[in-house]
Amino acid sequence: IFLSVYTKQYKTRQVGLTNEERSRNKKNIFFISTSDSIILENKKILIVDDVYTTGATIEAMRDALKKISSCSVMVFVLAR
Repeated sequence: IFLSVYTKQYKTRQVGLTNEERSRNKKNIFFISTSDSIILENKKILIVDDVYTTGATIEAMRDALKKISSCSVMVFVLAR
């Protein structure tokens, strides 16, 4: 299932950016193909992030997953 979520190749590195810049960069960086969306319907999904700084990565992933019907999303972060 992990391979069902893709990132765009042109994404900007977040290191050294302000919170506002990070928030702008998170728009549409993740996408899920239509066929993979069907697989993820009605599933429980766990997002694991290594570091929580601004929450931009988690929000971007949430935005991509919102398009899937009836999935439940939980988040686990290793460090803050």
